[in-house]
Amino acid sequence: MTLRRAVALTPLVFLAHDAEEIATVERWTRAHAGLFPPPLRAHLPVPTAHFATGVAVFFAALVVVSLLAFREPRPGPATRVWIVAVGALLANAATHPVQALAAGGYVPGVVTAVVLVLPFTLLALRRAVGDGAATRRGALAACAAGLVLQAPLALLALAAGRVLGG
Repeated sequence: MTLRRAVALTPLVFLAHDAEEIATVERWTRAHAGLFPPPLRAHLPVPTAHFATGVAVFFAALVVVSLLAFREPRPGPATRVWIVAVGALLANAATHPVQALAAGGYVPGVVTAVVLVLPFTLLALRRAVGDGAATRRGALAACAAGLVLQAPLALLALAAGRVLGG
């Protein structure tokens, strides 16, 4: 896989993963509300429309980042932002199996996280390092940034979904 192909495929990988989450989040949060801390239970279940709206906001941002990175004649600032986005996708995917273990079973998104997102993001970051778009240290920093950013971004997406999704 070339770096340009990885950049081009990133929104599709995100969309496939989030389609699984969209399809299961409302039913799952309704059935498993007891797993959440009491302050979060007031926001459950997560309506499909709200979740999908939040996903759409992030999908649009990822499309813009990927398009800008794809159009760069050689890796530059947009590619570095794309690498952080891939790091966030990797961090998100890595948390799904942990969540499934904590929940004692399926959680929304775990299948595509393990089967699609983890392998894709690892290959994409490997290609970015191999093509000189990032150093190993930079790729690890992107993953660390993604791990730190993913929870606030997910909460922001849910808030945007509540506001924009009606």
